[in-house]
Amino acid sequence: MERRAANRHTVHVETVVTNTGLKAGALGRNIGSGGMRLTFAPDLLPVVGEVYEVEFTIPGCPAPTTNRVIVRWVDAIRMNECGVQFLDGLRASEMQAVVQLPKERD
Repeated sequence: MERRAANRHTVHVETVVTNTGLKAGALGRNIGSGGMRLTFAPDLLPVVGEVYEVEFTIPGCPAPTTNRVIVRWVDAIRMNECGVQFLDGLRASEMQAVVQLPKERD
């Protein structure tokens, strides 16, 4: 199994997902320098390869984070769960807040 290069950190953040003007809620479950795991609200199912805009606040950051993401995988059983890759990267202050979060267990 291929391992990701960056650590993932546990987080539970409300996230707004936008695609072609449609907004839906999601829950950010973990985050790393390259992306995050999201659980989409039932009214918008993620599609592999689809690009979305996400907005969420990383604990410890004073301002919301906005980023474009691409869906890299969708859970075969829980089809509203997916892994996304950040297309715009995180700012230094956002990364500093991320590494302060608890590391996710393997």
